Amino acid sequence: MSTSDKVNVPKLQGSINYDVWALRASAFLTKEGLRSTITEPLADAVAMDATSISNNDKALSCIVLLIEDGPLLYIQHETLAWKAWKLLKEYYQPRGFTSDFLLAKQFLDTSLD
Repeated sequence: MSTSDKVNVPKLQGSINYDVWALRASAFLTKEGLRSTITEPLADAVAMDATSISNNDKALSCIVLLIEDGPLLYIQHETLAWKAWKLLKEYYQPRGFTSDFLLAKQFLDTSLD
């Protein structure tokens, strides 16, 4: 591996860095030839062929290694990379009422120093 092949992706800490992390993690998975594992839903591990299982396992391990302990707990029992990716996105990039509620809660919990 040459110096130009080394990639430094900061670990996912939570909603504070999710957007940037998702871009970099997605680019890293693309570089590794694993992007399809997070974009193409698969029924379950039983229905996958050997190559798909191997790619899923590689992608899932990349995702796990690129997140801090807190976010890791949300996907600890997940066996499919696309489901783990989806869970992290739903939690750290919520849309609709949930997003509005969390934003309002964060605002109300803010105090002046």
